[in-house]
Amino acid sequence: MNPCVVIQGRGDHLNTIIHNYNPDNTIISTWKDVSPVEGYTSIHNDLLPRIHGNLNLQAFSTHQGCLKAKDMGYDYVLKIRSDISIKDIDKLFHCLDDDKFCFYSYVSDPSPYKYLTDYIVGGPIDEMIRLWDIKKVNTQICAEEQLTLRLINLIKPHEIQFLLSIFHDNDIACYWHKLGYDLRKNYPDPQYNTNHNPYHSYPLQGKVLEY
Repeated sequence: MNPCVVIQGRGDHLNTIIHNYNPDNTIISTWKDVSPVEGYTSIHNDLLPRIHGNLNLQAFSTHQGCLKAKDMGYDYVLKIRSDISIKDIDKLFHCLDDDKFCFYSYVSDPSPYKYLTDYIVGGPIDEMIRLWDIKKVNTQICAEEQLTLRLINLIKPHEIQFLLSIFHDNDIACYWHKLGYDLRKNYPDPQYNTNHNPYHSYPLQGKVLEY
């Protein structure tokens, strides 16, 4: 596996988190109003209007980062929000399979929503490019539900690795600076499911046509 990190999003916490990531295999995909970080490959995208939360912004900046990663010869991308720091990214990469997708968790009961979380997502480069190439935002469902539907309808069936259990089992700290806590604390909260693969069953499958 030749992996790449794509740091995606706003610049509010960028200087706080960036030292956790190796500039040799990290791409920052952000916006034109964000100052460059010396030593890192950066994409400064044109600012877009926000649609239905921020799915269009997240999808566009992630897609641009994945395209850049492919141009640079990487075959696997781990997309991470720009306000999240993973303390030992190399250790994490050794826990990931190059032919599988990874998500932080699958949100399930007691939450009224059901979806794969979108703040850390990894997978083979070509399939990540396809997943994040979102041309139209569906306002009938939340952003994470749309992404989950895209995965199971557009991408061939995959086993999914869940990062929450990997973080817990391998003592890898993952800190969400915007919310101020280590994401490992959600283990083993049943709402953050690390067993359910929506390829096997998903309540929205067949109910929403646009994804």
